[in-house]
Amino acid sequence: MTNYNLLKSKMALVGDTMGDLAEYLNQSRVNLSSKINSRTAFSLQDVRKIKERYNLTNAEVYEIFINVKRGEDSEQVDCEGSCEQT
Repeated sequence: MTNYNLLKSKMALVGDTMGDLAEYLNQSRVNLSSKINSRTAFSLQDVRKIKERYNLTNAEVYEIFINVKRGEDSEQVDCEGSCEQT
């Protein structure tokens, strides 16, 4: 599951909306929403573009796309080859 709150905060810092990010990724808002809600996976290219656009650190990429913390628990997400920790 995507850490949408952290992604949304990064988007807000540059004044982006979901529509802006979807356009940047050359996707529909529906497709982006599906990825954010973990119905489909982000591609490695999506993650790289988002990292570049919002100047994310590797730790932030990991927190947004891989290791989403829920209270005291943390959930590991298997990206099935679509994302990587660098």
